[in-house]
Amino acid sequence: MEDWTYVQCRLSCIEIITSFGGDSGLGRQDLRDGIIRNPVSSFRTLEDDPLRLLRAIRFAVRSGFAIHSELADAAANVRIRDRLEQTVSRER
Repeated sequence: MEDWTYVQCRLSCIEIITSFGGDSGLGRQDLRDGIIRNPVSSFRTLEDDPLRLLRAIRFAVRSGFAIHSELADAAANVRIRDRLEQTVSRER
């Protein structure tokens, strides 16, 4: 039952993205493949909002998705880790 719910959730996400018409196809494919990827520069995105890293990790753990290598590389950058420590409370 759990696997079926997971598949239905993925399909629902794909339908939502498709209905808005704002996806070039990569987002739908990433959902099918179970990949978390930024549509723009991961480093820039995490530098602007380091909390997105925690959201990506939490989503990956809960859903069984993999984090794309570009996002993982950006997360390992010292500047991103420092920015995360400066802007995100310890409770998060």
